[in-house]
Amino acid sequence: YDKAYDKGKELLLRCKAENVSADQHAMILGNLALVCFLLDKLEEAQGFYNKLFEVINQQEISGEFNELIALRNYGRLNLKQGNLSEAKTNITKSLLKESNRIVNSFQNAKSMLHLGEAQMLLGDYEIAQEYYTKAILMLDGVDATGQFSGKIYNSYVGVLIEALSIRGRHYFDCSQDSGRTT
Repeated sequence: YDKAYDKGKELLLRCKAENVSADQHAMILGNLALVCFLLDKLEEAQGFYNKLFEVINQQEISGEFNELIALRNYGRLNLKQGNLSEAKTNITKSLLKESNRIVNSFQNAKSMLHLGEAQMLLGDYEIAQEYYTKAILMLDGVDATGQFSGKIYNSYVGVLIEALSIRGRHYFDCSQDSGRTT
């Protein structure tokens, strides 16, 4: 990711020097924000997302740049930063944008997964389970290209199992607090 970061910064400098389209500018900012997220440079990722949404709000962005993926990824950043209500808001916005398009089950499922994670971290385990279950049902036989991928499907199943075990630990902890054991 370090090479992608360096290349993205180089492209951003060129973007300022040359007259590039709003789509290209947004794409560079979105990719840089994601790479910073993956490199755990969260403050820098936040800055790139702020600039990205400024570009999106100020200029007409065509279909070349996918705002819903940027919103979902921004929601992931919010999750990692512990801004759970903002994460829910941004991921929900991405789902609303997805509902206005032809649904890509893979993208929609990823949003459901991240929304489930936000709900789980907020302690809303039943709602989290609903989102995780919806994600898994959407992924029944679908990958990013619309083709079946057992690897992707299994990773979501693993997340659901983890979520359910966290929920189980929560219930166990609650019963311990009340003096009962199960």
